[in-house]
Amino acid sequence: MRCENEHAAIKAMFDAFCKEVLRNTVFNYKRKMKRQSNREFLTPDPEQYLVIVDAVFDNYATDHLYISFDGRLYPLDNEKLYMAMLALPPQFLGVLLLKFWDGMKDASVAAYFSVTTRTVRSWRSRAINEIQRWYQESEP
Repeated sequence: MRCENEHAAIKAMFDAFCKEVLRNTVFNYKRKMKRQSNREFLTPDPEQYLVIVDAVFDNYATDHLYISFDGRLYPLDNEKLYMAMLALPPQFLGVLLLKFWDGMKDASVAAYFSVTTRTVRSWRSRAINEIQRWYQESEP
């Protein structure tokens, strides 16, 4: 068994070793940063050389597909989902758009349609089932 003085000496040696490792790591990091800063030089921002006025931006009608509901346009990026949602009855479509695009709560959607929240949840479930069925039928 080791005595208390030996344990203290071992702890002191380990502590000194850890401090030396940390010190060397910091020195290595500082040397690396100094070498890197000596080799690199800052250039002006390349964007300042771009002439935005002369740039050509392509906008295609198919970039976004829009579903119209209650006088508002809701963008969709997926053509299959767009086609599936067009096949839904208006109340199913409205429930999905108000819930997932506008972020309305079920109670607000229910008040909008003047129905109960249970009806809103039922419509949403049936709408999702119809979309899933549309996807299954449209797959070859």
